[in-house]
Amino acid sequence: MENGTLINQCPKVHHIKEDIDFADSVLYGFKPFEIRKNDRNYSVGDYVIFHVVDKNKQLIDHPLNNEKFIITYCTNYDQKENNIVFGMIKL
Repeated sequence: MENGTLINQCPKVHHIKEDIDFADSVLYGFKPFEIRKNDRNYSVGDYVIFHVVDKNKQLIDHPLNNEKFIITYCTNYDQKENNIVFGMIKL
């Protein structure tokens, strides 16, 4: 994937887990990015819906759960193989 901001014409909705340690920072906009394995083919214009998990990867109640974000930027620049960084904003 190259750097860029072209909007995906067929956006997908990605349901992803977020560790409790980062949930508040994502919810309140202090962490407007994710670094992930790009096994879902994340693209600009796609949506992300978070589900917060504890250290045992069990779903827990948190205000971030089911909040919808839109991916605004994607890059694999200087990342581990098959990883991506994407920027996002809360809708």
